Amino acid sequence: MANASNIIISLIFASLIATGFFINMGVANDTYDLEFDNASMDSYQKLSELNSLTEDLKNATESITPQSSISDVLGSIFTSGYQVLLMTKSSFGVFDSMLSQAIVDLKLGAFGETVKDSLYAMFIITLFVGVILAAIIKVKI
Repeated sequence: MANASNIIISLIFASLIATGFFINMGVANDTYDLEFDNASMDSYQKLSELNSLTEDLKNATESITPQSSISDVLGSIFTSGYQVLLMTKSSFGVFDSMLSQAIVDLKLGAFGETVKDSLYAMFIITLFVGVILAAIIKVKI
């Protein structure tokens, strides 16, 4: 069981880390002359669109009733799979647009594009290595 002193010490450390983070953000804002207006923040609100798509898919799957024939079951499986693929594609689109807007806002230029490409490469490599490891080890990861 946690002591009150441990909780207080952890809260102090968490507040120190948060304070240091925001001080660094303020210094970076002054050093690099960054400006964030509402127009650039609108591009970050695309997560709400993705959330609404997820809620629609959730509501559609909750309303599915047990089917009587095999063709109904296969049809619903393929329809749900297709909707998930569309949502996955839109998720990557949202991530790409938000990352591109962050690069423009931070004025990173070519270095930002290199970082973005590196992030994509790391994601793809991690995905394939995870699939290969899961196939070799035969254990859920």
